[in-house]
Amino acid sequence: MGRFVQVSVADDGPGISIEDQARIFDKFVWLSGRQPEVSGLGLPIAREVVRTHGGAIWVDSGLGPGSVFSLTVPIATGVASAGSLPMTDTR
Repeated sequence: MGRFVQVSVADDGPGISIEDQARIFDKFVWLSGRQPEVSGLGLPIAREVVRTHGGAIWVDSGLGPGSVFSLTVPIATGVASAGSLPMTDTR
């Protein structure tokens, strides 16, 4: 089996119920009891991009502070290593 890289992003929001976790990667879904402020396409698009590249995406959360969104993608072979690429701080 190939090697993968994992990226995780944590937030300090209100958390996501188990019921909503099962739906948040579907198109045009907004979390229960929350006013939609976005299109509902961000996570579904992310899922399709990650899957297209042979990876996986998921969320670890519950009701309460914070969620962690994680994804894995395979490490490509025959390309420059991440350590040899220039880093740009976009902040």
